Amino acid sequence: MQEDLIDKQLAEFKAFEAGQAVADKVKPSPLYKALAGLKRVSMLPDTILSRIEVRMNNLMKTLPQRLFESLPGPVKKTLSEQFNAHLEKVMGRRVGHAVDELCTIPEGRALVEQSVAAGMTLDKFNGGNGAYGRMQGWYEGDEEGNPKLRTNMVLDVSQSHGGLINAMSHELRHFQQAKEKLTGHPFGEVISPLDNVWRNRMSEADAEATAVDIAYKLMQAGKPAAWWSATNENLEYRDMALAYEKAAKKDPSSVKDGRAKRAAFDGWFTGRSHVTNEKISEFYNGQGVLNYPPGDKILMRYEEQGGRISPLDPATLKKLGTLLPEEPNYLDLPGGKPVDSKFYREPNLNDGEMNILRQNYEAYAKLKEKPESPVKKIAPSPEPSPKPKAGTRGPG
Repeated sequence: MQEDLIDKQLAEFKAFEAGQAVADKVKPSPLYKALAGLKRVSMLPDTILSRIEVRMNNLMKTLPQRLFESLPGPVKKTLSEQFNAHLEKVMGRRVGHAVDELCTIPEGRALVEQSVAAGMTLDKFNGGNGAYGRMQGWYEGDEEGNPKLRTNMVLDVSQSHGGLINAMSHELRHFQQAKEKLTGHPFGEVISPLDNVWRNRMSEADAEATAVDIAYKLMQAGKPAAWWSATNENLEYRDMALAYEKAAKKDPSSVKDGRAKRAAFDGWFTGRSHVTNEKISEFYNGQGVLNYPPGDKILMRYEEQGGRISPLDPATLKKLGTLLPEEPNYLDLPGGKPVDSKFYREPNLNDGEMNILRQNYEAYAKLKEKPESPVKKIAPSPEPSPKPKAGTRGPG
């Protein structure tokens, strides 16, 4: 059954790439219909220039460090030790302040408490690479050798207080998703390359919608910094915050029942960056195809972990909408689009991303020769590792 599914998906993908229709005797499947509607997008010159400008601004942040590197060795060492000791204290205080504010509302407290209970670790950095934060995930063996998820959150503490809260909310939501196997690469599971793009889009939209939702509720509680950042600083996602605000003002009860959050979630797929004018969803197309294990690595991973090949179930993805205690499932509201609709699944890949997707499918097709096997054990780790181990990468 699995082999037939893989053969069908690969045949449909190749037919699409060649610009050919599936033979009349083959009934088109939902996957083919989705593929047939894919749009290829090319980056406009203005977009390229905007991206260069953003990268130049990020480079300028590192200029003081570059000047520091030109100092004599002994002077540099002394200054570096003093500066790093002070910086660590400042970064710690800033993170602590953000956590304290996040915990003033139930949604934020739940995010923090769940991550602390699971032993999540934290790394801090002070700007310079253009990232607000990221969540790393990997698997280690418990006492019985069963795979256990480990996570590490990395935060840029040079951003504003409100921006730090929003980044933390976003990344902590990714932790919740990873814990429920709703993002990344759950141990012992393999999905198709297109399903991987789809899940990546849904999990990123959910993480940012959660950050917007928490920011608005903090503002209602008299803590406006995160909402100000979402509507004034974070120009990449501003349309999501505006969509949330519009729904909330039209009907204040939409904040409680999840309709405002759904508006922000849908805004991830329609909104545009106020910096580059790209669609928000297009930022993550490359991530969706690049984070799929390339080439023979998908085969190696399957050999190491065992498990099964399976299609991504829409009912599973719908669980993204209810990861917080007593949270109404905002992805299961009356009148909302189905989670497997073309609105959410259509990747709009450019030519380079389509080439990577094709390579991913070639590797994925080889898995049809591999029999299903039980999920394998991992040698127990004497001490939790602070960094991912090779070959056991999880949702990072």
